[in-house]
Amino acid sequence: MKTLSIAVVLVFAAGFAFAGESAGGTTPVRLELYPNFETLSVYAYYSGDANSDNDCRLEYRTSPGQWRDGHHLTRIGADLWTGSIFQLEPNTAYEVCVTFTDPDGVTGAALVGSVTTRNDKWPAGS
Repeated sequence: MKTLSIAVVLVFAAGFAFAGESAGGTTPVRLELYPNFETLSVYAYYSGDANSDNDCRLEYRTSPGQWRDGHHLTRIGADLWTGSIFQLEPNTAYEVCVTFTDPDGVTGAALVGSVTTRNDKWPAGS
């Protein structure tokens, strides 16, 4: 009976270990940036994270410049965080960084991209 009890405990513990592994961590995939005159749309794609417990941090800066925190992104579906950056300067280059966190681990680097906001000065006609 003692051997059966130990076997049941081991199988039960192995089930918890397996469940934890199946949750998996997060792997950053790609960053898409869509500029406008004074805003940027941000799409941060990832894979993994079967238990949906990851999070991310949005930062941006002019190049060169100090990193600034952006608004918290919103999870859309099972593989995408999205949001916007506001009050930017037209015709200005920006770098954007999205860093993922996940209690189950993150495989890969932060997503970094650069883009220039649209120019609000229209060319003169000839």
